[in-house]
Amino acid sequence: MFSTKGGLYERACKRFKITDGKRLFSWSFYDKQRREVTAFFADIHKEALRAAPGPSHAAIKRLDDMGKLLRHYTMNVDGLAAQVRRSAHVALSTRPREAAR
Repeated sequence: MFSTKGGLYERACKRFKITDGKRLFSWSFYDKQRREVTAFFADIHKEALRAAPGPSHAAIKRLDDMGKLLRHYTMNVDGLAAQVRRSAHVALSTRPREAAR
């Protein structure tokens, strides 16, 4: 969703004419164009709500089910890692209810 081809960073670079998509998350960038950035984030939020776990989520889940996965660290910004309910899942989320899963 973020760094994949056609993902968030690539779309941000095209839409806002920046060279590094991570800049989108800086205060100085946001402060200069709040309306446009807020609309972009709203689009991303809608996209995340429609997202479903993909093949990599399934593969990590299989490793966990086989007892081969010790830990899986994730920011889980889209909530997909929590959907597959891995026992080794350690969310690095700032949202307490997700970090507790």
